[in-house]
Amino acid sequence: MTAWWQLSVHTRFEAVEAIAHWLYERGVPGVHIEVHEDTDCGVHAYGQWADAPLSDVAPGDARVHAYVPADTAIDAFAADLHAFVHSCADFGLDVGAVAIASSCIDEEDWAQAWKVHIQPLCVGTTMRIQPTWLPLEETTRHVIWIDPGMAFGTGHHVSTSQCLEALERIGCSGCTVVDVGTGSGILAIAAARLGAAHVWALDIDALAVRVAQENTAYNAVADIVTVLHSDMLHALPETIVPDVIVSNILAQWLAPLADIAARRLPVGAYWVTSGIVSTHEHLVTQACALSFDIVHRAYEDGWVTHTWRRRERG
Repeated sequence: MTAWWQLSVHTRFEAVEAIAHWLYERGVPGVHIEVHEDTDCGVHAYGQWADAPLSDVAPGDARVHAYVPADTAIDAFAADLHAFVHSCADFGLDVGAVAIASSCIDEEDWAQAWKVHIQPLCVGTTMRIQPTWLPLEETTRHVIWIDPGMAFGTGHHVSTSQCLEALERIGCSGCTVVDVGTGSGILAIAAARLGAAHVWALDIDALAVRVAQENTAYNAVADIVTVLHSDMLHALPETIVPDVIVSNILAQWLAPLADIAARRLPVGAYWVTSGIVSTHEHLVTQACALSFDIVHRAYEDGWVTHTWRRRERG
């Protein structure tokens, strides 16, 4: 059974967002936050999973739990994290009495633990993200059933919800859609629900590929969504001409993808770029400026999502 390290950081609530960003940028696949039950915090602001009511956390304090693979050099990672948290004080953040603890847990326990932190979520005007283990309330929305397992994508992170809204805004009816970095498959399934003719869901993580396949099957869209193990667009057949590419990955991966996306997308096609911390937005805009026109920009809680349109080739 696969094992994972759990790192738990006890700090002050105002340092949570900075810590979550630091972890996210280092590819940590799971972060959740414990705060005092009276703390006013939205689920969007602090990583994929954030839960307001909890345990023995004092008012104003928080615990940030990060889950990293068992082969991580955990002492060095924890030391880097500890140094970063203390450096936050240099920017005026109250980090409090910082304490970091580590423990080893197995994959099954990790995956089951997340279920208490994930609730149904309505996104945009037409979609409802529904955990597979909870009963469905009556709704007229498109239902996207999700069990993220160890993969990214519950709809609660602001970058995911921004992508869902972008797909809804573009309109996917009859389109060929490519989802780069599919994670749980949530965006690919959403595109299918919105009427895409076919969706190609790509991820470099074999675990994410498995989870996405399971979720597409559960949503009965496996005939529309093809899930492939792929580094960026490399596994996408050359004969496929996308109408829409959606990429909810980090800015440093989006920038080198720009040339490939420009080559694969026809004039007038769309590229949705997300997973961008606002301080890294320039990396993406500079890379896209040569071949794309910006159609829409969404900003929330320090995260940016762009919708680009392929311009005439000059």
